[in-house]
Amino acid sequence: HCATQVPGVAGAADYCVALFTLTDKIGLKDYTVTGAPAGMFTTVTATELAAGELVSGGYTALLNPNQSIPAGAGATALQAFVNQGGVYVGTLANGTTAARNAGMTMLNTVAATTFSPPPNTMSTPGSIFTATFHTSSPVAWGFDDGGFIYRDASGNPIYDPSTMNGNGSTIPPAAAAVNYADPLKSLGFSRNATGPGKLDGRPDVVDQPFGSGRAVMIGHNPFYRAWKEGDERVVLNALLYPTT
Repeated sequence: HCATQVPGVAGAADYCVALFTLTDKIGLKDYTVTGAPAGMFTTVTATELAAGELVSGGYTALLNPNQSIPAGAGATALQAFVNQGGVYVGTLANGTTAARNAGMTMLNTVAATTFSPPPNTMSTPGSIFTATFHTSSPVAWGFDDGGFIYRDASGNPIYDPSTMNGNGSTIPPAAAAVNYADPLKSLGFSRNATGPGKLDGRPDVVDQPFGSGRAVMIGHNPFYRAWKEGDERVVLNALLYPTT
């Protein structure tokens, strides 16, 4: 039903599963539902974003479940929101690109083929990997005993750690809140994904300071089929990031 409300939107399924997880599964209330109790969140349209309503509306965080925010008025408004203390949480490729379009991070990706040339291209079609959680970041609070990364698709972003250094002026260096373990173990099927120079040790959840706020980019789908309570905890940690 949700997908019919946003026909033609890239990543609509990701938006819908995130909405289901936050409301039906976790039980957060949406301000926009008629007759609902006071809620914790509401949806934000591209028009509202571009109009600066994140700032004027007193929002504290924006969750972007793999939706496109191209360079322009929306990205500029997003930058202003984070710069003055807001939190941005973006998932998968579109969530990461949006942060880069907003000039808040230099974080970028590499193609799997750069270290897995055909015919041995990396394949992770629903694979669990061991991970290292850095609890010095609030994004990883509560994971003192570690945890795992679930790649639901081979096309999930693969972050390039060399792009986390900032630009030397307006964009500070970023840090990994969660890395793939090094050495890395795959729990289940994967092909050509582990070993030196591959996923081992790469960042998967990146904590980027910007101005008075933060941008958090997540390189896998934390809402996939509403399966992963651990991933949902990471998202909620990020949304509640203490920036003061």
